[in-house]
Amino acid sequence: MSPDFVKILISLMLELKPASVVELGSGVSTIVGAYCLEKNGIGGLFSIDHDIDFSQVTRRNLELHGLKSFAKVHCCPLEKQIFSGQDHLWYKIDLNSVPSSIDLLVVDGPPAALDKNIRYLSVPFFFERLSPRAVVLLDDAARPGEKEIVDRWIVEYPFFEMEYVDKEKCAVILRRKG
Repeated sequence: MSPDFVKILISLMLELKPASVVELGSGVSTIVGAYCLEKNGIGGLFSIDHDIDFSQVTRRNLELHGLKSFAKVHCCPLEKQIFSGQDHLWYKIDLNSVPSSIDLLVVDGPPAALDKNIRYLSVPFFFERLSPRAVVLLDDAARPGEKEIVDRWIVEYPFFEMEYVDKEKCAVILRRKG
């Protein structure tokens, strides 16, 4: 995760003071997000990672930093799934275990190296759980696959406004209009 993306994440976390954060891809962002929640005095972070080793490292880091009460890491392997009649590689996750209302969705996984459009499902999969004030933050927005994904989201969810943050790896912030 680039320092620029960390700065964007911190800024959003402190501005929004989210009650619930869902993060796709654990690591530095999990620790940073948990620190922000601790500072805000409110909220919880639900992190999803497909890699068991990476999940365990992030859990240990949360423990070392005394942040276990603010963030939980869930290892959810990737598997072929049918969504809206199409095959997708996506996290094997029970939606019932995910917070029922999401104020911030941080998309930094699954790894685009597996499929350039793998992150597309992030918004459709969690859409029904996005709160009215929800914000979506996408990392690596300069990559062609992510650009295609954002274009699709804007067409399929026209009530989102897109802010393109032109930094090291670029990011996209989606907010509801108005």
